[in-house]
Amino acid sequence: MTLITADEKLCRILEPNVCTTQRRYEVLKEFQRRDIPTVVWLSPILPYINDMEENLRRILDMCFDAGVKGIKYASASVSLSVRATESIFTRSLTSIFRA
Repeated sequence: MTLITADEKLCRILEPNVCTTQRRYEVLKEFQRRDIPTVVWLSPILPYINDMEENLRRILDMCFDAGVKGIKYASASVSLSVRATESIFTRSLTSIFRA
């Protein structure tokens, strides 16, 4: 399942014809309840649009809470922001999955 932003308003702008992040999170939780393993595709990470640390942490928290088994991601690298995004993402995953 794809997640790109925790911001519902931004989700409706970036993905106008799909269900919102909240609805996808609810589906992930239902899969967890039914013991169906899930993987989240965190993409695209768009510089200055959805690459903020708060957004990435909120998405990772949702993934952790929903018991996802894996997270894949890719960045749309057009700025120096990509290095920061990868660092935030890596630190967040490390802190979540070490616990």
